[in-house]
Amino acid sequence: MEVKTRELDDIIIFDIKGNIRRHGEHAVPLYPLVKDKLEAGKRNLLLNLSGINDIDSFGIGELLSCFKLTTSAGGKLKIINVPQKIRILFRVTMIEKIFEIYDDEVKAINSFS
Repeated sequence: MEVKTRELDDIIIFDIKGNIRRHGEHAVPLYPLVKDKLEAGKRNLLLNLSGINDIDSFGIGELLSCFKLTTSAGGKLKIINVPQKIRILFRVTMIEKIFEIYDDEVKAINSFS
């Protein structure tokens, strides 16, 4: 998994590519990245999943842990551009009832206002 970070005003956007899984040579936990931004005072976080190929139960747990950490810090964590394959999994696991999920980055950004 590869994560690139962008900042737009007071919003941090994580562009994620690859697989969100426990195992693999390129496994990068999201939790420490989110925690670093929260500790730096950033409270509006957006996960761009357009480049995700696969996610396992560890990945689902990682997303939930990031959500809990962010809301506990008084922030908001939202998701954009979920691939269809992953969206089905989100529906089955009911993740879509927890996160605000958008198909459009501009609408997601505007939702923080």
